[in-house]
Amino acid sequence: MANSMLECLRERIVQDGALRFDHYWEIVLYEPGLGYYAGGMEKFGADGDFVTAPGLGRLFGRCLARQLGGLLAACEEPAVLLELGAGDGTLAAQILQQLDDDGTLCDEYWILDRSGELRARQQATLSSLPSHLHERIQWLDTEPRSDWNGVLFGNEVVDALAPRRFQFRQNEWMEAYVDWQDNSLEWSYKEAPPEFVAELNRKNPVPAPGTLVEIQTTLEPWLAGLTHYLTRGATVLIDYGYPDREYFAAERTMGTLICHDRHRAHDDPLRNPGSIDISVSVNFTALAHAMDTSGITPVAYLSQAAFLMANGLGDLLHELPNLDPEAQLTMANEVKRLTLPAEMGERFQVLMGLKSSTTDTTDLQHLAPHNRIDRL
Repeated sequence: MANSMLECLRERIVQDGALRFDHYWEIVLYEPGLGYYAGGMEKFGADGDFVTAPGLGRLFGRCLARQLGGLLAACEEPAVLLELGAGDGTLAAQILQQLDDDGTLCDEYWILDRSGELRARQQATLSSLPSHLHERIQWLDTEPRSDWNGVLFGNEVVDALAPRRFQFRQNEWMEAYVDWQDNSLEWSYKEAPPEFVAELNRKNPVPAPGTLVEIQTTLEPWLAGLTHYLTRGATVLIDYGYPDREYFAAERTMGTLICHDRHRAHDDPLRNPGSIDISVSVNFTALAHAMDTSGITPVAYLSQAAFLMANGLGDLLHELPNLDPEAQLTMANEVKRLTLPAEMGERFQVLMGLKSSTTDTTDLQHLAPHNRIDRL
């Protein structure tokens, strides 16, 4: 077994040839013992590489729980919450506590996470919950394999699904690969498959030389596998991204790939592989299509700021006067990070879908003024 990520990549490339970018992505993020999400490095918060919404405080989790509670009410019992990629477990704790306070507690809370190392952190975080909450939690090793009712949700999960990468070079679309040359990783390119060329030409007929585009080809099978046995319920996926028209806009010449290394962002996924996070923005039109093909009706698409306000963020701010000055400042800063357009408020989007008769019984009127589902 290789002792380092670079050694692992070199061995794979020498054995199999240059790695298509999505295959490279899978190795550097998920290779057991070496990948970014499989290693022991701190990933979240001030000591990690990036901050997610739950890490800012409790407001995000409390508002999300309000929406999840309403969706659970439209499901037949027993009703389950299934969280994808639960990070360090902070969001799960916040949601369970808020559902309990609201009297809308789920019967079971399932967590599905590819990272064994993160599962251990989740278990440590959630071990301090009261027993009546902790006993509802189960960790899954695979997608559900029998019928269930409930809500599938994930925050910053879709952006981590491996994309294929393409570049417009010398007047044609080429697909990006990662090769090993002169004792280091280097980009190499092969002619893009015809079906991708046709799609790229349709979406961006006159690309500028050097234009980069990432396409997540696994959205449909990924979501279909997760929801195949969901008989009645909903999906709620929160991430940064754009509708199709903006995703493939001609001016977006650098693609959407971004790397995070100790809160510093850059666009070179070949730098320090295994030690940096890599992600891409989500094409929400493609994600909505994946829902549709999985038998889930996309019903709401709105900014994170609008979603949080529609689910009680304003009401929670009434707690401010009762807090000490330091806590007031902390909450005010949390609200700014969650809602301001230049922060998470407009960059992050929420896509919600309903399956089976929940489409008719779920009350989404509180989202109606902000719903932009027609843009997808």
